[in-house]
Amino acid sequence: MAYPQISGVIACGAGFAGTQEISSKNLKAYSAIVGDKDMNFGELVEDNDYLDEIGISNILLVFDGGHDWPPVTQMSLAFLWLTDKPDKINTVSESFDSIIWNSINLKVNSGFLYAAWSEAKQLERIPILKPKASLMSIEIANHKNFVTDRNSFEQVMEEERKYMNQFSIAFNQLLIQNSVVSLEKDAWLQKAERVKQMSKDQSVYMQLSGKRCYDHSTRSCLEYYFQLMNSRDYSKAATIAELMLCFDTQSNNTCYMIARAEAGAGNKKRCERNLKDAIKRGLTLSKRIEEDDLLLSILSASEIRKMFDRK
Repeated sequence: MAYPQISGVIACGAGFAGTQEISSKNLKAYSAIVGDKDMNFGELVEDNDYLDEIGISNILLVFDGGHDWPPVTQMSLAFLWLTDKPDKINTVSESFDSIIWNSINLKVNSGFLYAAWSEAKQLERIPILKPKASLMSIEIANHKNFVTDRNSFEQVMEEERKYMNQFSIAFNQLLIQNSVVSLEKDAWLQKAERVKQMSKDQSVYMQLSGKRCYDHSTRSCLEYYFQLMNSRDYSKAATIAELMLCFDTQSNNTCYMIARAEAGAGNKKRCERNLKDAIKRGLTLSKRIEEDDLLLSILSASEIRKMFDRK
C-alpha cells in the first residue's frame, strides 16, 4: 500500500495491520489465501467482505491446511485472477480444471454447502472460470439444506470471534502485569478444554473452528514467549510458556521452554523440574540442549546429562 507502482498483491495467511486507510489508490488488486485451520481465517473472511463494500478488487482462496504457505492450486488461482482477461486466456489445463471443480463437488457431497458455495462465488471473480462457477453457486444455493448449513457456519464463526476476543483480553491483561507470580491455571485450563471440545464436535465447521482457536492460543503464546526471552523478562516468559502448556499438554518442547525461562530467571529447582518433565514427555539430549547457554548458566553439563541418563 506504500508503493503505488505495485498493481497486485497475493497475501498468505494474514490481513491488514489496521494502521493505514485502504483505498483503490493504494490497493489495486488483493488476492488473499488462507488455510481453513488458520487462526486468521475469520479475519480474512471479514477483510473480503470489507473490500467488497469499499469497491476494492479482491478474491479469497481457501485451502485445506493451517498457517502455512498455500499449495500450488491456490497460488495458481491467485496468479490466474491477477492476470486473467477474457481476451487473453481462453482455456486452462484439463487437470487443473478438474482439481478446481472436484474441490467444490467434494464439499457439496460431504454436506458443507456453504463452504462449497463460498468457494464457487470467489471463483466467479476469475473471468475464465465465471460461467461454470456461477452455475454451481446457483445450484448449491437452491439446495434444500443450504440455509441451515449457512446459519451453522455463521453461528460457529460468531462463537469463534467471541472466544478469540476473550482469550486476547485475558492474555493482554496477563502481559501488562508488572510482575507475574503464578498463573491462574484453572481459568486457562477451562479455555483449553473448550477448544478441545470444539475440535471434537460433530459439526465439521466447529471442528475447524476449534483448530483455529487452538492455533490462535498457542501462536500467541509462542510469539510473546520469544519476545519476552529476547528482552530477558524471564519470569513472565516462563508464565506464558506455562499458559501454553495448558493447551499443549503433551509437549516436551513447551516444558523445555519453561525450563529455559526459569534458568534465565535464576530458579534452579524450577528449571530442573520442568526439564525433567520435558524428558518424561520424550525430550532427548541434543547438541542444542548441551550447548544451551541459559541452562548452563544454572546447571552444569554433567547435571544435564545425568537427568537424561535417568530417563
